[in-house]
Amino acid sequence: MFFNMRGLVSEYEREKIRERTVRGSREKARQGKVVSAGAISFGFCYNKEKATLEENPEKARIVELIFYTFANESLSLQSLADRLNRLHIPTPRGGDRWRASTLGIMLRNEVYIGKMYQFRRYHIEPKFRLK
Repeated sequence: MFFNMRGLVSEYEREKIRERTVRGSREKARQGKVVSAGAISFGFCYNKEKATLEENPEKARIVELIFYTFANESLSLQSLADRLNRLHIPTPRGGDRWRASTLGIMLRNEVYIGKMYQFRRYHIEPKFRLK
């Protein structure tokens, strides 16, 4: 019985910790601060003092080049990757080989048009249910 009671208290405390964490995260988001444990988009850096994303001028020029070239020259993602590789422009992770898939992810990233989501959740219906 002692262990059952201890388990209940532990569950209750875990739920309280979760509630406080969510409340704190939502308050930071309300204040316009970044609440994320994810990767920071290429071209930005995280300001710890302000808890905001700021433009990294050097990398932002690369992002602008990618968007400008894709929009105005009608290149495929692979052709754009080949061009960036020929120009020896470093990748987001500092590598030397751009991939079409990396560019596709960047071009669909809504952070680059000024949208940033916090607490977004997806609900996916399972294709089958266990009985």
